[in-house]
Amino acid sequence: MARYFLHRFLLIHIVPGDPVEQMLGESAAPGQAAELRHTLGLDRPLIVQYGKYLWQVARGDFGQSFKFQAAVRRVIFERYPATLQLALLAFNLLGDAWRDWLDPRTRSQMAAVEQSR
Repeated sequence: MARYFLHRFLLIHIVPGDPVEQMLGESAAPGQAAELRHTLGLDRPLIVQYGKYLWQVARGDFGQSFKFQAAVRRVIFERYPATLQLALLAFNLLGDAWRDWLDPRTRSQMAAVEQSR
């Protein structure tokens, strides 16, 4: 589990380019970039950033989505009902197919029906 969180954390530092430049654009003023780096905590040592990241994840705070400009937790919960419906439908369909395949009586009944045609 720690390895998973370490990979997620390091992802922002491994991708090419500066995340702050990606957010502000290359034409941003140096003062804006420094201020955003400080706000995001990217001016701190990696070990401090990682510790803060683990602490926030343990509390259920997954940070801010750059794409949706909202809390990641909120974005997840907004989409959770649709995801849950799809998962339940898939498990239901898979369960029915699996049960029919495993149940010998059902298989023999289906074979009898097919032979009577």
